[in-house]
Amino acid sequence: MGKILIQEISIISKVEILGHQFNGLLDIKKAVEKYCRIKRDSWDVEPKSPVEGIHVICVYEPYPCFDSYDYANEDRDYRNYFFSTEPFTKQQIDYLSKLPTSSNAQILNVLMPEWTLPAIYYPGEGEMMRVATLDEV
Repeated sequence: MGKILIQEISIISKVEILGHQFNGLLDIKKAVEKYCRIKRDSWDVEPKSPVEGIHVICVYEPYPCFDSYDYANEDRDYRNYFFSTEPFTKQQIDYLSKLPTSSNAQILNVLMPEWTLPAIYYPGEGEMMRVATLDEV
C-alpha cells in the first residue's frame, strides 16, 4: 500500500501515465473514450487520439449558470480524468461519478481508493492541473 501524492503541474507539461507520455492536458482530452457527469449516467465517445492500452474517462460538472447569459455562453467544466489499462466497467464509472467532491467538483484527494489512480483534475480555466498518483513506499 502506498501514499497518494497530489502535485500541481502546468497544463502544457508532459506527464507520464501508465507508461505513456501525454503532451499536456490537450493530449489527455483527445484520448477520452467515456464521459460521465457527476452523479449521472456515462456515455461513450470516439477518442480523437486513442492511446493503445490506456482507457481514459472524464467525470465532470459544468460551471454553475445563474441567468440566460450564463446558459448561452458558459462552456467550462470542472473535469476529473481517470486512467486504466483495462476498460472501465459501468460499476466503476458509477462509483467514480458518486465519489465525494470538494470545491469545484474536485474528486482528487488523499483518501481516494488506489484503483482510481492515476487521476487528473482540471478546474476548467487557468494554467495548472492536479495530478494524483500512488507513491509506492
